[in-house]
Parts: sequence; structure tokens; C-alpha cells
Amino acid sequence: MARASGQKLKLLYIVKFLSENTDEHHPASTADIIAHLEANGIHSERKSVYDDIEKLCDFGYDIVQVHSQIGRAHV
Repeated sequence: MARASGQKLKLLYIVKFLSENTDEHHPASTADIIAHLEANGIHSERKSVYDDIEKLCDFGYDIVQVHSQIGRAHV
């Protein structure tokens, strides 16, 4: 099965979005990240975004994840 267009750039788009739009006082929801990816032509699902964030943390990016009481993850 062929990979969707842009999937190889997905992690880079996530890093760019987080660095330009978030800080400790301004978190982004998973839905925000998915919307940003979709706006750049990259289809993504919630679980894959969680995996991507985990991979970025494993690589050394300092990303804090906060799970809200309504079940939406904020990074």
C-alpha cells in the first residue's frame, strides 16, 4: 500500500507547528495539530499524532503532554 503524500514530512510539520504556536502557557490540542496537518495536505489520525509526539520525545524534543479532564490531549 502506497503511503499518502506528505507523510514523510509529517514530523517536521508537527515540530514546526509546536515551535511556532505553543509554549507552556499556550498548549495545542491534538485536534489543533491534526487541523494544521490537514491544512498542509497531510491526513492524520489522533492515534498516529500521539505516536509521532512520542517519537519526537524519544528523539530529544522537550514536549510536555497534558491530558485534560475532557479527554483531549494538549501538547
